[in-house]
Amino acid sequence: MLSVLQQLRFTRHFFFWIPFILAMLDLTYFVTVPALVFCIVSPEPSVFWQQVVFSISQGISVSPETFALSIIIIISMLRIGSIYLLKHRFGESLSNAYTTMTMSFLSGYMDALGQLKSVDTARFRKVLNAETNNLFFGVVVSTAFAVSEIFVIVTAICVVVHVFGMSTLAILLPLVCVLGAFLFIVKKHSHNIGSQRSESEQTRLVQVETLMQSGFSILQNQGGQYFSQQLQKVTKQFSSALSLQLVYPFLTKSVIDALLIVVLVFIVFHSHGVISASESALLVGVGFRAIPAFSRLSSYLETIRINKVGASDASQAIEHLEQSPPCVDANEQVISALQSVDSTGVYIVQGPSGIGKTTSIKHWLNSLTDTDVAYFDQNGFASATTTDELKGYFGVDEAIDVQDIDFLQGRKCPSLETLSGGEARLLQLLLLFTKPVDVFVLDEPSVGLDAVRKQTLQRLIIANSSHAAVVIVSHDTPWVQSLMAESQGVLFEIQ
Repeated sequence: MLSVLQQLRFTRHFFFWIPFILAMLDLTYFVTVPALVFCIVSPEPSVFWQQVVFSISQGISVSPETFALSIIIIISMLRIGSIYLLKHRFGESLSNAYTTMTMSFLSGYMDALGQLKSVDTARFRKVLNAETNNLFFGVVVSTAFAVSEIFVIVTAICVVVHVFGMSTLAILLPLVCVLGAFLFIVKKHSHNIGSQRSESEQTRLVQVETLMQSGFSILQNQGGQYFSQQLQKVTKQFSSALSLQLVYPFLTKSVIDALLIVVLVFIVFHSHGVISASESALLVGVGFRAIPAFSRLSSYLETIRINKVGASDASQAIEHLEQSPPCVDANEQVISALQSVDSTGVYIVQGPSGIGKTTSIKHWLNSLTDTDVAYFDQNGFASATTTDELKGYFGVDEAIDVQDIDFLQGRKCPSLETLSGGEARLLQLLLLFTKPVDVFVLDEPSVGLDAVRKQTLQRLIIANSSHAAVVIVSHDTPWVQSLMAESQGVLFEIQ
């Protein structure tokens, strides 16, 4: 986790310092307002700032009460205006920092893909969707606000010691020790809750992924009841840990509130008639801001402790990618065959499933230098992908109008899900072939296409093979034979 935080250098971001500014605004407000009130109600204006208030009010011919109320209104408006102005800067800085962190995860993931490393897709889906939030909002942001609350609490302790003397430490130090011991005791329990939630969430994500990919197979093989039991079990574990995470900070807060209230009442009972009006104003003002600070601090610390588990998981995912070696299960026959690919023509790779054709082609692509390549993955893009996004993902000219494609004329096509499976696949291939590259690599391009669409694809491949090399991986033997007959291509049959 530290490596990610070091990359962020979050202390340089404006959002980290805004809590201090907000804390200072609150302290100023909650000290000034009670001070003005006590200044007015004090029977003898014996303190310098009390005399100043009375002198100014007499100079402008208004009552002290009216003057004090006007000052309170002005201070309140200034405070509201300052927070409003900070709002935009806070949001912008927070967004920039969060985006920086997200892009660091994305960079690590994309680098791993480029180096053909083994990538745990489900884990990284979890990192980008959930654990990034845990790291940023549960650890980084909470740290910024927790530090600001500590600043307020330290200020409050200094004020109390100033008013009551050093003897007050006899009460404050044991209180701090009790609070520290309490927070230390709950730390381990909080960590266990976070670990349980993280582990059960990871297991649940894997099971949901299994359901999405193999639900029909589970159903057909009479495994539905077993799968349901397993999902119910892990869901119960996850929801139980999640509910504890939601309630636990309130439990900590209630204990700390009780301790603070008891100590505050004790101080009030033993200081009645002893301290001056000005000291009372200072204590009340600081107390209004400091007492909630203890509760907020406990909540922030609890949030940090719980979410460090998820934050650690996110960082470990990046570290695992950085340390893992590239995938080496390439098929030497495929590599050897592809090395004979010339500058133009059709080249087809066929062979049994599982011998590493796709992996070998990726290794071969990585070995190409000074060569522009267009690659079509056999899975294509998700159905929710829009046509504009598709052009961006393929890196094709944005000026290309998909409405020029025959089966899209007169139709609205904001996303692939508005098309049939075959149309969506052919649209992707048509866009890919608009790229001016040296090599086209197509992995199972004919899957899901009817006979007419296959003929369209075949003509497209032959047309582009005159100025580029078109490398194809396919198990569609009849279509491959037809393509070979028309293109006079080269067939690599891998045993």
